[in-house]
Amino acid sequence: ATAESWEEDQQVRDAAGELWRRPGRPELAEYLDSQKQALDALGAAVQRERFYIPMLTEDGSGTTTSRPSLLSARIGNPSRLRNAGDALLARAILRLGEGDQAGYLTDLTAALRLARLMAQQPSIMEYLVARAADVDVLRTIDAAAASRNLDAANAGKLRTLTDAAPWPSPVHVLDGCERYLILDLLEAISQGSTMAASGIPLTGKSLVPVHYDEALAEVNGFFDSYRAAFEIADFPQRQRRVEAVEAAIVTAGSTSGAANFFYPHRALAASLTPGWTSLSVLLADRDAEQALARAALQLRIFQGTHGAFPGMLADSGLSSQEQIDPFTDHPLIYRRDGRGYVLYSVGENLKDDGGKARPPVITSGPMASRPWDLVVRAVWSP
Repeated sequence: ATAESWEEDQQVRDAAGELWRRPGRPELAEYLDSQKQALDALGAAVQRERFYIPMLTEDGSGTTTSRPSLLSARIGNPSRLRNAGDALLARAILRLGEGDQAGYLTDLTAALRLARLMAQQPSIMEYLVARAADVDVLRTIDAAAASRNLDAANAGKLRTLTDAAPWPSPVHVLDGCERYLILDLLEAISQGSTMAASGIPLTGKSLVPVHYDEALAEVNGFFDSYRAAFEIADFPQRQRRVEAVEAAIVTAGSTSGAANFFYPHRALAASLTPGWTSLSVLLADRDAEQALARAALQLRIFQGTHGAFPGMLADSGLSSQEQIDPFTDHPLIYRRDGRGYVLYSVGENLKDDGGKARPPVITSGPMASRPWDLVVRAVWSP
């Protein structure tokens, strides 16, 4: 149930972010109709509680050791699952645009369950694709909550659904697959793979022997520190801890100084251990999207009860904790805009850019140079 090209994938993803009807995208509507059997089968499959694609290896001939290892494991293609989820979301928002709220809830729920099941996979690549799929779901909720097509009663159902499905921490990924991938790599190097083949420079290799057991212990120490950092839910605190771990790794990996010359296992361990600052930011981005979706749903519930949106977010019925922007530990920014509203998180640059929405396609560049916010805008005409 996935499109064949990136352009088609992006068309499906774009359609999931705003209400639409068949006359506006007739070819996409026809495509989704043609995939009804596959999408319905996916909706049935995600009712299961567990999901796993085995990490298969060859006979070991493609590795530097005589046994199969994580270095030779083949990871599935999680992007195809995300595309399938986006097709469910595109059909969900089409159904909502045509007045079928029950159909919208069915497809939205299936896409949400798919993203959460995908996050059970062991590798960081699969986890990050699952995170992106979950953000797709949350943005589809935003589009629905900011429209008249979703009534207050169904907004309440969605609130219950999203609150009951917490997003899993990446600790299981870092502590499992990623840790053992680096340990496997170290073991392979210790068995005789060349530095050139692994792409790892090792100053003083011919002069000072490498104690690989000590290098393994160093790697485990780095990952233990990362684990402790990612067990912190609060983004500002977590980010400081992650940056401190990375600073320690940079220090250990420095090729200057007698300490690292005579103890090269430290430099080797540091050179193999990846940094996870970006992962921490991506988690905060997902958490902010969930906070926005929860708030947008609550605003729709309030509007359905009172006939207008509240003057302040604090009056919406959200708890004080539910109003918090994960990036700043301050409340999400909310203001009335005519009969509607603008609601946003400051996003990854940690600056209030006045509610300027993120562009559909993000070009590369440092986070601080991205002048936009994460925005939900409700245009409520009379």
